[in-house]
Amino acid sequence: MKTFITLVMVLLMSFGTTSGAWASVGEPFGVGYENPTALARAVRVSARTDPDGLRPIDPSKCLRNGYSCASAKQYVEGFKRSDPTGTRNLTVANLPEYLEGLVAGTPEGEFWMACLQKNTGTAIWNCLARSLHNGERAWQNPVTGKFVLAGDCTNPMGEKVVPPPECIEQDVFLQRGDEHHIGLLGPDALPSSTCTAILKAGETEWSNLLLDECPRAGCDYSGPSRDLRLQVQSGIRVSYRAEQTGWYKLRLPASMLDSSDVLVNCVIRPDGTQSMGMPIAGRHYYRGVAYLGYANRDLTVPRGAFLHTWVFAPGRLNMH
Repeated sequence: MKTFITLVMVLLMSFGTTSGAWASVGEPFGVGYENPTALARAVRVSARTDPDGLRPIDPSKCLRNGYSCASAKQYVEGFKRSDPTGTRNLTVANLPEYLEGLVAGTPEGEFWMACLQKNTGTAIWNCLARSLHNGERAWQNPVTGKFVLAGDCTNPMGEKVVPPPECIEQDVFLQRGDEHHIGLLGPDALPSSTCTAILKAGETEWSNLLLDECPRAGCDYSGPSRDLRLQVQSGIRVSYRAEQTGWYKLRLPASMLDSSDVLVNCVIRPDGTQSMGMPIAGRHYYRGVAYLGYANRDLTVPRGAFLHTWVFAPGRLNMH
């Protein structure tokens, strides 16, 4: 059976379990640490009153929205994902020694990074993807060669982002206030992939925090399922609201081009008007990108590409 990752598989790759929905990427683990040695010192101080490492390492840095509030245990869990071979015996107690053994480097390319959920401080794995900022360093385990800590945010680092040829995109033009809904139809399984991500209009960092932010009882995709004779995959769906007008880039693995599955897209305007479901399959991509938008807007797409336009039919529940 062919397989691919949609935008919805393990969209919440947390260290533990969590709930809720987020409109953008989360917060740094900690700021104000010049290097891992400084972080190690803070961990040692924290361990005097919190040996289990369950509370924020430095309460003076912890802000109300969860910014800079990571605990020692969250760092341990993050490093075990970043560097599984080099952290077999890592605990809260020996975390400072691990940090002090890291060496500085400047890796090229984008890397997935963990972050904290806004307002709750829940640690989320592979929360966002970015390259190092100008002048920023990262730290790696010299034994395993794994880069595990980003300098500016001290977030645990994950795998390097898959090169663009391994990914495809759905570029979706939305107006402010639009709700974009996506459902998955078809038989194919859903393995994990670092391609899965979204870049929202006005943002600079890719995020895989794509959840069902705008659940609606009428959005069941039964019409496209019936017409295409493809089963709706239960629980596999995405929805979010456009916070500003512009292009929203949804990144997928290139194996989708050979998949039997279909993504069904639709838009709900602020006045409640709904578009008819728009199926997007492998054949709808031009050089790895499928473009979706409004027919009545002067939208620019590359020469040779086709703009798939929303169709609105007043007076009916168009999503079915």
